[in-house]
Amino acid sequence: MAFFIKVICTKTLLFLCVVSATTSIQAAPVTYNFSGVITNYTFNTAFTSDPFGSSIGPGTMFTGSYTYDPNEQLGSTVSSTSTTYRFFTSSSSMNVQIASLDLTNGDNNSRIVITNDFSGSDSYLAQSVSTGAGVGAEVGSIPESIIGDSLLSFGTILLSDSTGAVFTNMDLPETLPSLDMFDNPSFFWGLESSMIDCPDPDFCNEIITEIYTFEGTLSSLSVSSVPVPAAVWLFGSGLIGLIGVARKKKA
Repeated sequence: MAFFIKVICTKTLLFLCVVSATTSIQAAPVTYNFSGVITNYTFNTAFTSDPFGSSIGPGTMFTGSYTYDPNEQLGSTVSSTSTTYRFFTSSSSMNVQIASLDLTNGDNNSRIVITNDFSGSDSYLAQSVSTGAGVGAEVGSIPESIIGDSLLSFGTILLSDSTGAVFTNMDLPETLPSLDMFDNPSFFWGLESSMIDCPDPDFCNEIITEIYTFEGTLSSLSVSSVPVPAAVWLFGSGLIGLIGVARKKKA
């Protein structure tokens, strides 16, 4: 009996190792942490003063993270040089802290775009967009002259490689290369207002107005480890406990 338990547990431990390795590759969800420094900050001149009280500017540090689930895609769009992967909003988000300002996106649209231009540069773009209730709350009161019909908040990580040597295909990478491989690791966050203008009954156009924008340079970007599901570890630890019981009985 003890031998039987030991054989089962040994195989289970091997299974756990396989699950652990698989989980780290097929992470669900995957979270990247990043940090950097703001290089430029602008706000619309319709504001009578800085909406963030002059607490943010070039040199201000920022930290953040973005999450997506590679197993929960809305679909992908393929062109000759890039693939756009879109994700369920429930499994994707982007969060950023700039000084005391906390920003969050992810209730409407999240995408990752892999560009592998065989005649030029490669790039990786991760973007999260939000519209609707609550968007723009961090600004407080927005001047009526620029508030428009709706507000749109967007956060973007853009990594560019002018040599075109980073990616060999347009597949969604399991892990990203080091930032050193990219010559332009950039961060953007902004708030825009949209207004539909119809000067003619048969013609309408969308007018986009920037409310504020942050631009920055990334200094770090690393993937968080994704633990093996608790139920798997609990099952394994229970069987490991049986090994100890069997050994005591044998002794």
